[in-house]
Amino acid sequence: MVAIVTLVIPMWAGRKLIPLDEVVEVFDPNRWQWKVVAFDGMGVFPGGVNWSEFQDLIEDRAATFDWVGVRDFSRGVAQMTDGSLVAFDSSGEEVAEIEAVDSSDYRISFSLGLGNYSAVRTKLSALADRYRVRLSTETDDRYRRYFDDLFHEEGWHDLSPIMHVKTFDELPMYSRLDQLGFLEGLSIEDQNRLMIEAATIRLSEIREIECRRQAERDGYLHMVSVTGWWDRSVGGLEINDGTKWLLCPNYWVGNMDAPEMQGFCMEVGRSPATEFVDAAVRGECEIFDSWYRRLDAEPYIARVYICPEFPSAFERFVRRC
Repeated sequence: MVAIVTLVIPMWAGRKLIPLDEVVEVFDPNRWQWKVVAFDGMGVFPGGVNWSEFQDLIEDRAATFDWVGVRDFSRGVAQMTDGSLVAFDSSGEEVAEIEAVDSSDYRISFSLGLGNYSAVRTKLSALADRYRVRLSTETDDRYRRYFDDLFHEEGWHDLSPIMHVKTFDELPMYSRLDQLGFLEGLSIEDQNRLMIEAATIRLSEIREIECRRQAERDGYLHMVSVTGWWDRSVGGLEINDGTKWLLCPNYWVGNMDAPEMQGFCMEVGRSPATEFVDAAVRGECEIFDSWYRRLDAEPYIARVYICPEFPSAFERFVRRC
């Protein structure tokens, strides 16, 4: 299976176990065949077999279930400390996997062919919220390499030249659509989510991190800005909810001590655009909105700003009411 992303949710919320069946049921009812390819844990096994006999079924590749069967199996599991449930479509193509790792995490991976990725992610986010744990995302290595190449081409591999600016600067993640050919086949929504995620990870991991921290001490704010939320055409203003056309994440740096920047203002994110970005980086960042406001028209989003670690020194630029 070629995964788009892997979503990781902790197995434990404090001392409370998140049951396997609640993870399985983030998927809608489906016609896939679910195969237990490895299992270590405790529970009541199908057909009344014991743990050893169930291992024999796995070895014989006979621990295979339809949707009702895998749901019932997961409900009988007290805990899967290690193991893997893999889903196959009617052609035998692997489309999803739920993996338990070291009694600590569930890792849920998806193939390119999974059409309801967004719905599954939304349900996983809701599950994480309910148990008050953090849902994290890992980009598949294949995509990570492509993004790394893109960052190098666009200058994101060495951000030191724009670390110190007079007012602010914004470096786009891409400058040509053909640079995003490796995302072909994904929905616009998933392409946008992956780009936002990759840009945010890059901001957190930039090699010049010590330089960035020093710059922040010197009054410079570093964020990812996401543009492309609106378009003004013949038919008037059209708003993008993240599913209509490609957004553009940017590396944004501002000299917040500059006189020209004293009017800069962000608002705590409460817009549909914020919700879309939040689905890509949930629980990992502070997210802010920037609006276009005119007396003769309804306001609309200009940018969404993402800050993995928002320095308190810049709180004066945030409207939180």
